[in-house]
Amino acid sequence: GELALISDQTNTLISDQYESMFLAALLIISIMMIQMESFTLGLICTAPNIPPVAAVFGIMGWCGIPLDMVTVFSATVAVGMADDNTIHYMTQLKREIALNPDNDIETNVFRAYRFTARQMVSWSLVIIFGFLALLVSPFNPVVSFGILGCASICMGLFGDLIFLPALILSSQTIRRTIQRLCNKSAVRA
Repeated sequence: GELALISDQTNTLISDQYESMFLAALLIISIMMIQMESFTLGLICTAPNIPPVAAVFGIMGWCGIPLDMVTVFSATVAVGMADDNTIHYMTQLKREIALNPDNDIETNVFRAYRFTARQMVSWSLVIIFGFLALLVSPFNPVVSFGILGCASICMGLFGDLIFLPALILSSQTIRRTIQRLCNKSAVRA
């Protein structure tokens, strides 16, 4: 009957969404590698995008939010939106290293942070308010999507403002890699 058809369509949509989410993640990683002009920097840029996706699935499980035709898009939206701030921050970090080659990586990380943090927070707040508007919907899956969207943006902001700089500053290998790759880029330019 009709319920079996709807259930089958929902299952197909969910499996297709999982495939498209992984394809989107692969494409985003590739684009990050091209944008950063480095395989390694592209992979480093993916690290702050893990918390938003984890938050979406964690909140869904913790709060009992069902995976349905609306909420299935949350993880893909989380990945796509979190990348914007990451690119903004990493591009500014590369710029700081190129403009201030005598500074150590810590100084350049903090300079990039100071330059981009306000814009990242402003962008995130605008998007969060957009998702909050979904909370007044009478349709529960849309409300759930709004909650998941807010959580993913908050965790994306955490990933870009706290996790990424901490990752860079706490790992000597990553610091040296970024410094070396950015210096190569500056020499080519």
